[in-house]
Amino acid sequence: MTASQVPTAGAEQDFADLKRHVDETGKRFALAADTLIAADPANWRSEIETMRNLLAEADRAIASWVRATPVTEGLRSASVDANAPRRSQDATSPNGVVPWPTPPTEQEAKTLLKRWARGSWLRPDSTFDSGIAVRDASVGEFTIIRLLEKHGAEERVAQAGTKALPKNEYELSSATVEAPLPIGFSKQQKVYRLRGSETARDCGSCQGSGYIACSGCAGGGLVPCPPTNRCWSCGGTGRGWNGVCPSCRGAGWKQCASCWGSGLRRCYSCAGKGNVLCAACEGSGSLVTFVETVIRWEPSEEVTRVRADPLGRRTRKYWQSYGPFPGKEPPDGLPSDVREQMLVSMKRVGPGEIKRELLVRVLPLAVIESQWRGSRRTTYLLGGDRRVIANWVYLASRRLWGLVVGTLMLAAAAALILARL
Repeated sequence: MTASQVPTAGAEQDFADLKRHVDETGKRFALAADTLIAADPANWRSEIETMRNLLAEADRAIASWVRATPVTEGLRSASVDANAPRRSQDATSPNGVVPWPTPPTEQEAKTLLKRWARGSWLRPDSTFDSGIAVRDASVGEFTIIRLLEKHGAEERVAQAGTKALPKNEYELSSATVEAPLPIGFSKQQKVYRLRGSETARDCGSCQGSGYIACSGCAGGGLVPCPPTNRCWSCGGTGRGWNGVCPSCRGAGWKQCASCWGSGLRRCYSCAGKGNVLCAACEGSGSLVTFVETVIRWEPSEEVTRVRADPLGRRTRKYWQSYGPFPGKEPPDGLPSDVREQMLVSMKRVGPGEIKRELLVRVLPLAVIESQWRGSRRTTYLLGGDRRVIANWVYLASRRLWGLVVGTLMLAAAAALILARL
């Protein structure tokens, strides 16, 4: 806090007056609300207007106090940062804003590390008493998603007068097709038909009739069927619980209900007609040959990581995502090396690119270099909550456990030798 931000006695008195004024306004607002509940509905409009005026008066008083009090400068700047959008385009910047993490000061880092060192006996309290060096090692990763448009011309056979014939038409060549801009960045396609390229002809599969012989009955409409079936009540024995089976009357079989004992039943595939609709022309009897062009949109992703991640998999849950952004220019708030690398990638234009978007991921990371008993040690502050990670602690603990295990093995060997003596 600077000298201009130190609260004075006058500022404290102004704050007390403001608090008292807000309390009085709140009491008047509660009284107006009770009056509104008890009042006749015809007078509600005037009571609601009174409540609005009270709220506006309280807002004006708070705003005037914020503008007039020097101690609130930090509050005003903090409120601006808090309202900055994290995942959308900022109103003041057409390219968006990415709040790049700020490394802690040397004093803040010392306070965090000393508190962390006191949490275990493996970490000496004097580890960070000497000077330390703090530098920003935050990792940036950005993804440019491009939507590429591809045109093609080919001939295909389609059924006349059905949905297989594309409704969208174009003239001259496929290069003249102007398709509307697709929504999103998913894989999509749209079919266009060359106007005047349609040629009708009879269907070769059904010879123009629209029907073909049924493959289930070979065009006869009937299929073989066993005339009798085993009785399901007695299992073909003819005996029931009290002698003769009542279902088959002792015969052990029953007449087939599908063919009624004739040995032939109606074909289920064609309903006994002997023919079915032609699959090629769907019963129309004719086909249309036409030229079509298929416009395909396929997304293309380019992922670039700026600065290496020294901690590997341990950082997966600490990444922060921002975007999507327009992708024409780098968002504001990025350091120079990240911005330059992003500019290099943005200058590349994919073949047939029609639009793009930008996604940014940031890993907050600070590196702290320190000296302890002549050895250099590197400690990391990871994530927004600044979790402390020190690889040298794990190495020391492994050495300690190795010493303990070795001592126990020597003691066990000595005990065995003494037992044999």
